[in-house]
Amino acid sequence: MQITAFAQGYIPPDIFHDEHLGRDILRRNDGQVFGTDGHDRRDVRAYFEGSPLGIYLRDSSRVSFTYHVMHHDSTMLDTSYRVDMAVGATKFSDPELMVPAPGVSNYYRGASAVEEVPAFRRGIYWNVINKIDLHVYGSTGGPRIAYVVRPGGNPGDIKLVFSGQDSLGVDWQGALKVYMQGKWIELRQAIAYQVDPNGNISTVNWTAGYEIDQSNAVVHFTFDAYNENWPLVLEIGYGPMAGAGGTDTRNMNWSTYMGGMDNEELTCTEADNEGNPYFCGYSFSVDFPVAPGNQVFNPFLGQAPGWDNAVLMKFDHNNKQLVWATYFGGSDAAVAGELAKTEARKIAVYNGTDPELDNVFATGTTNCNDLQPFIQPLSAFVNADQQAYTGGIHRMWVGAFIDPADMC
Repeated sequence: MQITAFAQGYIPPDIFHDEHLGRDILRRNDGQVFGTDGHDRRDVRAYFEGSPLGIYLRDSSRVSFTYHVMHHDSTMLDTSYRVDMAVGATKFSDPELMVPAPGVSNYYRGASAVEEVPAFRRGIYWNVINKIDLHVYGSTGGPRIAYVVRPGGNPGDIKLVFSGQDSLGVDWQGALKVYMQGKWIELRQAIAYQVDPNGNISTVNWTAGYEIDQSNAVVHFTFDAYNENWPLVLEIGYGPMAGAGGTDTRNMNWSTYMGGMDNEELTCTEADNEGNPYFCGYSFSVDFPVAPGNQVFNPFLGQAPGWDNAVLMKFDHNNKQLVWATYFGGSDAAVAGELAKTEARKIAVYNGTDPELDNVFATGTTNCNDLQPFIQPLSAFVNADQQAYTGGIHRMWVGAFIDPADMC
């Protein structure tokens, strides 16, 4: 089956206080939405405008996420990616669009003219699971998804079923990441709160976490005690602006730019048993902030070897200062005329007590034929599998890196 992306040619009283202030609105589909293969997508009932990520409300209790990779070089094909999320519904429903937003839009595509299309702030899938409704809406923090569990409903019945992704993962901050071709869609860890009979909002003293089952496609929520006589809300998305609703336990504690003067991206993060976060990704920069001295630890590199290079780094959990960082890659592309590119896509950190196994593991892809296989003498890897470059255009690579902080 071909998966195409899309291109656009009882509610508890006042539960989402900043809804009317959000820049993201839902535009009703009156025929202006087409698939990337050009056919009319009437299964899409509405979509978000003003969001960097495509979010489409579809029929039959489905929501689709898309993003588009555009290249300025005409020789490289633009690419669209899509992941579908079904809500594990016991009854399929279509979204009801509510809370009208001001203004209309007109769309013209060839001989097709779709005019005076209205916009809304909220779409609601009623009773997708027994006594549980799904709300999708815009806010000052961006698009959000919320499950409203009415009295008698069971939040343990909620599940998200994904299709079209490469894998699912829960990062060190509790966010669900849906991976596609080295990119990801992030669903922040859900916060929970309740509404009393007078409409007052109170936070629940637990946070709803994600749990991925063995299929790597279905996600459940873990939860704890709450007042079953009041509506319970599980809200996924970024926090409200000041004064909007109850306390948000996910307020940001730390944020920073990272990198040099060219293009780069972090693709994965993990933490060790002390809470130190590790990151990996790739960088086109030659001035990526590699900590002085790390290059002495083979195979760590202090200078960029190729055009695009894998990067790994560690931060201290106490002060969030950079402990070390490194490039990794090759300098000779396997295909003549291509630029040397090596990227790190996933990272894993050993959390045991055996010092011989205390490594940071990374995986990725490379088109280099001089990425040197290496085995540390007198280590746990002395008999590890080791393959030299034997041909091909892009090869997978796997590395186990000794934490330089342990060697200083």
